[in-house]
Order: sequence, then C-alpha cells, then structure tokens
Amino acid sequence: MISGAFKSMKHDHEFIAQPPGTLMVDRFEFESPFGIFGRIFDQMILCGHMRRFLVRRNQMLKKLAESEDWGKYVAT
Repeated sequence: MISGAFKSMKHDHEFIAQPPGTLMVDRFEFESPFGIFGRIFDQMILCGHMRRFLVRRNQMLKKLAESEDWGKYVAT
C-alpha cells in the first residue's frame, strides 16, 4: 500500500482453473492504525464490513463475467 486510511493493506487475487470454470480466491489483509484501538475496531466492525463488501462485489463480478456484458469493460 502506498498511502491511505489503513496502517497496512494487501489485496491479492488468485485464479485457478477448475471444471467447469475458474475459481477466484480473494485475499484481503488489513490493519487499522491506532494500535490496540485499531485492532478492536477491526474485530468489532471493520472485518465484518469488509467481508460483506467483498462478497457483494464478487457476486456482481461473477454475474457480469457470466453475462454478455463483460466485453464493455475490457479494453480491446
């Protein structure tokens, strides 16, 4: 991470060929600033929020990738 609200953040995707398609593994690691208070905030609020955000985003990406509309978003 270059700069932002998090003390640290790492977000990776892994794509694995698997019949009948592709499995995407989404890894997201983060740490809020402010020491113990940041860790408490992460556990109480941010972890659940980020998990729900990523699940919704991945559902939308899956729907788009399996539709005819995906070509609108890929540079040719």
